[in-house]
Amino acid sequence: MRSAIATAAAVAALLGAAPAATPRIAADSPPSPVAPLTANAPAALQPGPAAVSVSVGGPMRVAPIPASFVGVSMEYTSAADLAGPPSDADTVLQQLIRNLAPGQSPVIRIGGDSTDHTWYPSPGVDPSPGLSFELTQSWIDSIENLAKTLSAQLILGVNLEADQPQLAAAEAEALLRGIGRHLLEAFEVGNEPSYYAKLPWYRTADGLQVDGRPSSYGFSDYAGEVSRLVAGLPAVPLAAPALGDFGWMRWLGRLLHAEPRIDVVTFHRYPLKRCFTTPASPQYPTIANLLSRAATIGLANSVAPYAAIARDGVSGVNFHTLPAAAYRLFDVYQSGGTWSATVAPEYYGILMFVEAAPPGARLLSVADKGDGEHVAWGTLTTKGATHLVLINESAAQPATVTIRVPGTPGDRLPPAWVQRLEAPGGLTATGGVTLGGTAIASQTTTGTLERPPSATAVAPVAGTYAVSVPPASAALVTVQPAGQAR
Repeated sequence: MRSAIATAAAVAALLGAAPAATPRIAADSPPSPVAPLTANAPAALQPGPAAVSVSVGGPMRVAPIPASFVGVSMEYTSAADLAGPPSDADTVLQQLIRNLAPGQSPVIRIGGDSTDHTWYPSPGVDPSPGLSFELTQSWIDSIENLAKTLSAQLILGVNLEADQPQLAAAEAEALLRGIGRHLLEAFEVGNEPSYYAKLPWYRTADGLQVDGRPSSYGFSDYAGEVSRLVAGLPAVPLAAPALGDFGWMRWLGRLLHAEPRIDVVTFHRYPLKRCFTTPASPQYPTIANLLSRAATIGLANSVAPYAAIARDGVSGVNFHTLPAAAYRLFDVYQSGGTWSATVAPEYYGILMFVEAAPPGARLLSVADKGDGEHVAWGTLTTKGATHLVLINESAAQPATVTIRVPGTPGDRLPPAWVQRLEAPGGLTATGGVTLGGTAIASQTTTGTLERPPSATAVAPVAGTYAVSVPPASAALVTVQPAGQAR
C-alpha cells in the first residue's frame, strides 16, 4: 500500500498555531481580496466577545492518525551540521525532533533544493558545475548516528536533475552502505522536477543562468528519466514525484503504474507563493495574507491542516527547516562545546497538534456556528479522551465558545481541561509564545519545555462547556471519559 507524505516548505503562523499546508490533490483555491489586519484596539474600544457554538459529533469515517505523522525535512547542505558528528552529536536537535513524535520513530526527510546538487564521487560520474555539494563519509556517519539514536526512518533525495543514472546509483549505494537498510524508508527521486525548465540549475562564473532542462521539458520527459534512473538504484522503496505544484499531479497514476517501486508519494505544499509574486500580491506570504480566507481555506483553516491531511489519507507531514530561512522551525548552534537552540513560534503550534492528535486518534465530526474567524476540530483518542482545538483568528476580538460533546441531556459530564497557546502582541508576535503557560528556553540546551504545560478546569453547565478564547490564540480542550483521571 502506498503512503503519501507532504513536505510543508513554507509555514504560516497564528501564534505558531498555523503551520503549513495540506497536500490535497485538487486545484488551489482561487485568491480572494484580503482585508488588512489591524493592531489590537485600545481597551476602551475593544469589541465584546464573539459568541461561537461548537457541537462535537462522532468519529469520521476516515483512517486514524498514523504513528510518526509529524516529522522534519532538512537540506543535504545543512543536515550534518545540525546533527553534529557522532563524537559530539547535537542532543538538542535530537530532542526537538523527538518532541514531534513522542514514543515513535520519527520520519526525517533530507532533500529539498540541494537534492539535485548533491553527488558522491565515483568512477564514471561527470562532476558538472551543477554538482555543488559532495557527500562525504563524515556526512553519512552524522546522519546514520542521528537516525540510529532516534530510531528514525529516513527519506533521502537522489539527484535527478543531473540526468546521470550512474551518479544517482553511486549516491544511493553510498547512502545505503553507510546508513543501513533498516533506517531507510525510501529514496526520493529528484526535487520539484516541474521547475527544472523554469528555475536555474546553476549559474556560470559570468552569471549566466543554466537551466536544468529545455523549455519543452514536460511530464513524459520526466517519466522517462525516472524509469532510466530507477533501473540502476538499489532495492529500496522509492518516493516521488516531490512536486511543488499541482500541474503534473494529474498524471500521478501514470507514474505509479509505470514504476511500482514508488511506495511513497511526496508533494510539497506552500500556503502562499514567494518565488513568482510581488509583495503587493495577495499570494505573497504576509501574516495578513496567511490568515485570509483564500489561504486558510486552502490550509484547511489555519492550525487544522494536519487534521485535513490525515482526513485525506496522507500518512505524514514533514516540516522543512533550513538555517537562515524565514520558515525555519529552530536555530541550532554550538558555542564553547555546548549545543543549544532557539525555537520559532510555529514549533509550539506543532506541539499542540501532536498532543491533540496522538497515534490512533480518530478525527471527530465538528460543527461550529460563528463568524468565520473561529476554527474548531477534534479527535477521539484510543483511551477515550476527546480533544478539541479552538482557534481565534481575530486580531482584536475575544470569543466565548460554547461546546456540546456527545451524550444525553442526563449524562453527568466531567470537567474539561483547557490548555492555551498564546503570545504577547497577538498576530504580530515573533517570540514569547507559551503552551500551557510554559515554553522552551530561548537558548535551550535540552530541547524540552521548562516545565509540564498547565491546564485549567472548566465545569460543565447544563450539558455544555463555556471556554473563552482570547484574540489571536488557540486552546486545547480535553474531556476525559467519566471516572478517568487527567
